[in-house]
Amino acid sequence: MTDTASEFYDSISGYYDTMTRFERRVKALEKPMRHLAAKFDTGVIADIACGTGVHTIALGKLGRKVVGFDVSEKMIHIARENTRRLGINSVRFVQGEFLSPAITESGPFSLMLCLGNSIPHIPSQNELVQALTLWKNALSKDGAIILELLNYDHILETRARLIGTTINDNETIIRFYDFTSPRLTFNILRLTRKDDKQQAEWHSTLLTPFRVSDITNAAKDAGYGSVEVFSSLTENEWMPSGNNTVLVLHR
Repeated sequence: MTDTASEFYDSISGYYDTMTRFERRVKALEKPMRHLAAKFDTGVIADIACGTGVHTIALGKLGRKVVGFDVSEKMIHIARENTRRLGINSVRFVQGEFLSPAITESGPFSLMLCLGNSIPHIPSQNELVQALTLWKNALSKDGAIILELLNYDHILETRARLIGTTINDNETIIRFYDFTSPRLTFNILRLTRKDDKQQAEWHSTLLTPFRVSDITNAAKDAGYGSVEVFSSLTENEWMPSGNNTVLVLHR
């Protein structure tokens, strides 16, 4: 049985920052976020599906005003705690899913981000078009949207199941796929050991493996002027066999 996205992230929120190495990620994001902040040098930024705020905070450290949105109440709570702990004052967080009216009400935005493989939580091509249409209406005149996800063209071809493993002293967290149809099942298995006893915690949710062509077609249907495709936030050339896909949608 799979959870909804809000149930899934509420369930794993307590160890999400440990699993994703939050502090390390904030530091690693300094270069790509500085690149984006320079390219889109004015206006407020939206971070959709912000999770515990890693991208929001990385931009906030550069002095940018950012509004983070996430469907999970518990992830938003942790994002606010992370912000207070790091002394970031230029960001705020709003609970809301991909089609939340709060997104347009909080705009206009010069840049909108949906990073970290969040866009596959949208359940269908039709709903992707709806989300991109709503987001376009929240953009300023010369604004853009940046989507980052895993390279599902390559994943579907190779049927690679393992996403990543995090190992700590008494904890192992494994992220992997089941190739269910029409959507993939995304699993997180957490193994912990205490007093020589091992416990297992398992959570699953569904993802839509959007290919590059799916997103470019959805952007066209939503009325965007142009789409650029890269392999990184610093605009490296997209490789069919690479790990990541980054799309820049220009209004």
